[in-house]
Amino acid sequence: VQGRCIVRNPKDNFQTRMVAIEFEQMYAVAHQGRSMLMDTAIFGGTNGWWRTSTLQAIGMDPRMLTEDIESAVRSILAGYKLVHDRSVISTELSTMSAKAWWSQRLRWAQGWLQVTLRHQHKLARTEHLSGMQRVYWAYMLSWGGLFPLFAMAAVSLLIADAVTGHSIKLITDPFLAFTTIVTLSVMVLLNLVTSLAQGVAQRPF
Repeated sequence: VQGRCIVRNPKDNFQTRMVAIEFEQMYAVAHQGRSMLMDTAIFGGTNGWWRTSTLQAIGMDPRMLTEDIESAVRSILAGYKLVHDRSVISTELSTMSAKAWWSQRLRWAQGWLQVTLRHQHKLARTEHLSGMQRVYWAYMLSWGGLFPLFAMAAVSLLIADAVTGHSIKLITDPFLAFTTIVTLSVMVLLNLVTSLAQGVAQRPF
């Protein structure tokens, strides 16, 4: 069972406040919603509850940069089920400086890539996941690694359009207008739900 982790030093500086909001979006909204939608979850390190016998059988690989994610994937491949419960709350400290934040996130990104390269093909074939759950794990691992590349490419294209004087028909192009509205609406809705989740952080769900 993956619980919910709350940052306990959000008022230290701007960065800790942003990380606190990010953690709420991740643990209270995204993980919980995905668990309810797909009937599977991921163990993300802090606040994981295991049966002792299961953890002893699965173990953790110290060679992995994100050994928690890797052990979660191996547990799924072994036939165990993971769920997310945001009423089980723990706290941790946010990184305080940009350098510490960068080092942490670089390790996370490299660790997720390690897990993807080692296990994505196994998750695509395992009998312990349904077809939609396999798609979900491909989204979490492979697409999660590829998306930043596409996102950076989109920014580069917009900059190139601006530099070359190419007109970005944001209002007159129906597709661009629709996708922009949807994207901004999702951002507003996500932050609203996150704000509500923060307001009841100490109450069980």
